[in-house]
Amino acid sequence: MSQVFCAKLAENQPRGQTEEEFSRLVATYQEADLNLGRRVFLRHCSVCHQATGAGASKAIPPLRDHIPHLAAHPSGRMYLSRLVLFGLNGPIAVNGQKYFNTMPALGGLLSDVELASALNYAQVSWGNDAHTPHEALVRPSDLAKVRQDPKASSATLKLRQQLWPDGVRTASSGR
Repeated sequence: MSQVFCAKLAENQPRGQTEEEFSRLVATYQEADLNLGRRVFLRHCSVCHQATGAGASKAIPPLRDHIPHLAAHPSGRMYLSRLVLFGLNGPIAVNGQKYFNTMPALGGLLSDVELASALNYAQVSWGNDAHTPHEALVRPSDLAKVRQDPKASSATLKLRQQLWPDGVRTASSGR
C-alpha cells in the first residue's frame, strides 16, 4: 500500500472511530492492495471502462463519480461483489443515460483478492475517494461470501433494479 494513500487514510479517519476500528480499516486496504488493484483494473476492466474510469459514451457506464454511489448503499458491497463475480446483462441507467451492454463475469478468472483490489482501486481513483465512505470498501471476504451463492447475470440486473429503481444519480448529475 502506498505511503501517500496511508497518509490520506489517516487524514480522513472518521471522528469517534477507535484506534482498533481504524486499524481494521487499514488492514482492509492492505488486504485488497491498491497496486494490485490498479494492475488488475488496467488489464481486465479498462478495456471497457477506460483507464480514466470514464466509460464509453452511450455504451459503457462510467466508474468515475458512479461507483462510490453504488458502494455507499447499505447493500453496495454485496451488489458490487455480485456484479464482478457473475456479471450483468441488460439495461441500466446512470445519471439519466441508459446503457445496454454486458458486464462479463470475472469470478472464474480472478481471485477474491484481485477483484476486491480492483473494486477498491476504482473506488479511490479519479476523484472517487472524496465520495467513498471507508466502510464501502470491498473486502475479499465479501466476495468469498457472495461467491458461495452463484447467481446468473440476470439476478444481478434484478438486484440493481431493486436497489436503484430509477437508476443511479450522482451528486454531480445536478438532478
